[in-house]
Amino acid sequence: MQKTLIAIPIAPSDWQWASHGLLCGAGVLIVGVCLGAVAAGLGCLAGSIWLWRERGHGSRGTLEISVMQTGIQGRFRSACRPASHAGAAVTGSESWVPLQCDYLGPWLTGLRLNGRRFWLWPDSAPVEARRCVRRLFHHPGRGA
Repeated sequence: MQKTLIAIPIAPSDWQWASHGLLCGAGVLIVGVCLGAVAAGLGCLAGSIWLWRERGHGSRGTLEISVMQTGIQGRFRSACRPASHAGAAVTGSESWVPLQCDYLGPWLTGLRLNGRRFWLWPDSAPVEARRCVRRLFHHPGRGA
């Protein structure tokens, strides 16, 4: 019997993309200072391709979280068209599987569902849904 159901619509985050861009830029700057302009140019090209791929492959869909007798369970329903990805939607996303919280920070939450990582950035999910997830996984008084 499930007690609560939290449905979180997840969209790719601009904050994540910007932080990756800053880290990539810092790496290119360090490589440029240490190895020269040619290495920095190659690093910039590789970093730009990587950032472009990351931007297009962000998770988009709905993460559903439920508290059951067996613990905290979750499932992810992708926002892609069911006709083109019918096999992928049925295999692992429709059944409830254990959901773990790897990181619980003031602005960022890291969840792991069936081996897949979900980061809840401040702009990737609604405020109230992120607040409910924090309340669900926050254990006051427990040491790190």
